[in-house]
Amino acid sequence: MRHLVLAIGLLGIGTMTTTAAWAIDTPSINEPPRGPGTELKNTLLPVPDRVVPGWEVSGQIGGGDGFGLGARAGYTIDRGIYLGGNFTHFWGTTEQTINGEQRTSRNQFGGDIGYKMFFLDRVIEFRPFVFLGADFFHEFHEDTRSMSSETGFAVHTSALAAYRFGPMFVSGEVRVMITPTPVQVAGFGGFGYTL
Repeated sequence: MRHLVLAIGLLGIGTMTTTAAWAIDTPSINEPPRGPGTELKNTLLPVPDRVVPGWEVSGQIGGGDGFGLGARAGYTIDRGIYLGGNFTHFWGTTEQTINGEQRTSRNQFGGDIGYKMFFLDRVIEFRPFVFLGADFFHEFHEDTRSMSSETGFAVHTSALAAYRFGPMFVSGEVRVMITPTPVQVAGFGGFGYTL
């Protein structure tokens, strides 16, 4: 019984410490943007020292080919060019095949290249970008009622809009998945942090 009381006490102390540390580090939604990816010079041209260079990470949730989750890490060069890596998993749809129910899921892994532009006192970021990478997917064949594992080259033209505050941002993005065919559109909401 004493061990249980001790464990609960330590858990409570740890929770209060973590909560206090989070409260100190969490910026207000009205705090001006700071850290990597923040605009320094008010111009859309790719001039030197236009943006604070550095890393950022983010997660996305949304859908396109079924429910999707994604993660992204990238580096912004001082001229505003963004280079990153991206992984997205789509759960797809459930199809009735000759082997029972199977899902048309897909995994996409590749790179993003984009350009950061800022509006409304530097808190709104607009980033058009292109995703190029591998697409590993399960394709349903209607004529044979079967599923096959396929690999394709993925090309997505995309755009992201983000509201930046302190070292954090919330975002929304639209992807037009051009290849592999058929063309599909996906939308995601996200949350990110600059390192």
